[in-house]
Amino acid sequence: MQAENIKVAIGNLGFIGDSAAAKDLWSGHMLQAWAEVAKSRGFAPMTRAQFDRDANGAGAYFVGDPEEIAGRIVALHKSVGHMRQFFQMDIGHLPQKDYLRSIELLGTRVKPLVDAALGSSSLPKALQDAGSPVR
Repeated sequence: MQAENIKVAIGNLGFIGDSAAAKDLWSGHMLQAWAEVAKSRGFAPMTRAQFDRDANGAGAYFVGDPEEIAGRIVALHKSVGHMRQFFQMDIGHLPQKDYLRSIELLGTRVKPLVDAALGSSSLPKALQDAGSPVR
């Protein structure tokens, strides 16, 4: 298979809120869920410092406001060239309304920012028909 024909999708834990306070909201629930898992499996629970490390910059958790998430998707796309980005959000038992708002923000705020930043001309030829990595 030719390298230009390889299609890459990336999945991360993620949550999008209206502001940077999304990290505070999601981290509390996530840390509680991880503490339960850690207890049952016999390892140390995750700390807030570990969460903060992984929820910023090049970390694996895409948690924040729409502008931060869009910027991180664009930066990752420039590095990896992926065609699809998806998030597992349902960690830690947040109320459904918070997840629904996060999904709404992904479609109404994050995707337009990613599309504007990348445009179809920045995608590899094989992916131009696929469009933005945010679906």
